[in-house]
Amino acid sequence: MFQNSRKERVNVEEQEENPQSILNYYRALTALYRDEVYGSTIREGEFVPVLEEVKNIIAYERCGEKRVLVLVNYQSEPQTVTLPTPVRKVLLANIPAQMNGQGDQLSLAGYQALVCELEG
Repeated sequence: MFQNSRKERVNVEEQEENPQSILNYYRALTALYRDEVYGSTIREGEFVPVLEEVKNIIAYERCGEKRVLVLVNYQSEPQTVTLPTPVRKVLLANIPAQMNGQGDQLSLAGYQALVCELEG
């Protein structure tokens, strides 16, 4: 039976103790999916693609009781994007979000993923 050669460094116990771990990120993502305020919009809201013209960015909105934006930079280089609607609140990020004062322009690090509530 195969055993991970990195088992002493990469394991559930280590991941549980690290708030920035992949395990805890996925737990937060699951919690957001089940969230009382945002869950129904994420699960059942209308799917609206956005920023389709921006290379190596996947972005879409889920519209329901709230407006939730999912934004992922699929390249190692940072990118800055201008949003059609300002961000009200960052709900989840694998790297802290960098945005301008109006909340309508985001600077995304390489491989950054964000889930945000939009205004309106």
